Formats: sequence, structure tokens, C-alpha cells
Amino acid sequence: KNRLIVFDGSLGSIKIDDLDKFIVIAKTRMKTLCNFKELVFPFINKNETEFSEDENRTREELRVKISEVKDWNKEKIGEAIMSFLKERELKYKNIYKAVIGKDSGLPIADSFEVLGKERVLDLLK
Repeated sequence: KNRLIVFDGSLGSIKIDDLDKFIVIAKTRMKTLCNFKELVFPFINKNETEFSEDENRTREELRVKISEVKDWNKEKIGEAIMSFLKERELKYKNIYKAVIGKDSGLPIADSFEVLGKERVLDLLK
């Protein structure tokens, strides 16, 4: 954790608890320290990406579906996402594009669990 913050001081803006949890999630997908910021910041900072009309619709519909999750844990979040994908006949890359503007990234259910429900709902606005 300290090596990451020394490597990139902007990571100090992430709450320590969140940073610890994101390190666990991200370490399986990182090749270098610079990958950490690329993987985590799309979930931490409100995305500046211009989303297409379809992606905006997906974001809003996913926001509604996610808002219905009562027990906020990665299993329940994952179930809601899988149900959402099945209902709309979408693939996971559609969710990634709509949430972070990329085709792939950190596991979404795990990342949503770390962020907490209110921050996720705000991210999807």
C-alpha cells in the first residue's frame, strides 16, 4: 500500500480502508503498479467518459436494479447483475462499458461492495 502511494501520490485520496480492499481485488489483474490506478480510478472518480445513448440507458436501468439489492455484499450484487444481464440479453462487457467506459476492469460486484451502495448509485447517475 505504501509503495503504491509513494509511486502515485494521487492514490492518497482514496480512503485507506477502500485502498486496502481494492489492492486485494486488483492484485490479480495488475502487472505493474501503474495498472492499479487504471483499474481503480474509474470506480472512485465519477467517469468523464461520454456514454452513448444505449450505455446511458443501461446505466440507468442498472442503477434501478442495483438499488433493489437489500444485503449489500458481492454475492447479492453479483446475482442482481447476472439477473440484469439475462433480462436484457447483455454481456458483461456491456456493463463494464456502461459503468467505467471500458470493455473490462476489476470485478464489478467486488468493486461495488467496496464502494458501498450510495457511492455506486451516485457513480451510475
